[in-house]
Amino acid sequence: MSAPHPNPIVEELAQRRTRLECILEAHSAVLRKKPANLVSEAYERMQEGFAQPGDHWFPKDAAEKDKNVKRMEEICATTSTSIEA
Repeated sequence: MSAPHPNPIVEELAQRRTRLECILEAHSAVLRKKPANLVSEAYERMQEGFAQPGDHWFPKDAAEKDKNVKRMEEICATTSTSIEA
């Protein structure tokens, strides 16, 4: 007797769960920190970046704007592999 064919929805959910468990395990030390520490550390990392809250950036030409819009769309389409990214 052969095994039944797996339900694709169940298989997808199982894969997502496994992926999330791996991410959580890999970053368990960060997750165990107090929430206030996570927020303050994230704020400090943001402050070290090149942009500051309230800064405005305007591209000088349309080609530069299009290039940066495309890059932002790529970033938004990616799946994070880290709790900090």
